[in-house]
Amino acid sequence: MLVSTNGFLSTSRSRDVAEVFSGKPTENQRSVLFEIECNVDELKDAIVFADIARFSEYPDEKEVLFNSGATFEIVCISEDELGCWLVHLKTTRAGENISQEYIESNRREMNGGSGASAFVDLLADMGDYTKALHFCERLLNSHSGEDEAWIFNGIGSIYSSRRDFDKAFKNLMHAYELMIHAEPQRVEDLTVVLNNLGNLFTWRGEYDKAIVHVLEALMNRRRLFGDELFSIDADIM
Repeated sequence: MLVSTNGFLSTSRSRDVAEVFSGKPTENQRSVLFEIECNVDELKDAIVFADIARFSEYPDEKEVLFNSGATFEIVCISEDELGCWLVHLKTTRAGENISQEYIESNRREMNGGSGASAFVDLLADMGDYTKALHFCERLLNSHSGEDEAWIFNGIGSIYSSRRDFDKAFKNLMHAYELMIHAEPQRVEDLTVVLNNLGNLFTWRGEYDKAIVHVLEALMNRRRLFGDELFSIDADIM
């Protein structure tokens, strides 16, 4: 079984320090201690972690910090004589492979969209909205040649998830304008943005506007694919 962090993971090279943070088990509370085994030669650059004790205000804690998204394999779980549960973890490159599979899958769904856009979706799906937004801003500022319309669509979706609807609407409409004025007009890609706008208005309780945008996406898909099976993500209550 694999587990992955959804943020930075602070650990210690000292068993005594770790036991302090895990606390002592009581009748109504159980303590859990995670033991992490790392093979640097096997990992290469799949997981980023560092001993940051010399930079810490509390160097005696011997802190080792793992980057967001680090993936571990659960090797075994046992209970010691004091009632503390021990979870033995081993670092693995599996998370890197899963991420790549996710990106490739999303790229196909986005009609050949870039890996960068798929990576933004991956970060957002992990709940790491701040990192996803920073990544989008870097793409826009670097003039990297990435599809700006997809980037603004991604930013709008992230703000929707954070319920910042004004910024979401502004960015989604920017994506919409870039696509509708493209030569040729990006009809298929527009359905994605229209669905996202439909979801946005649904969350805001503006159901009439939501229906208008979802129906426009539906008409676009019918124009492209006829009456074949299609997917509309918006859920109108």
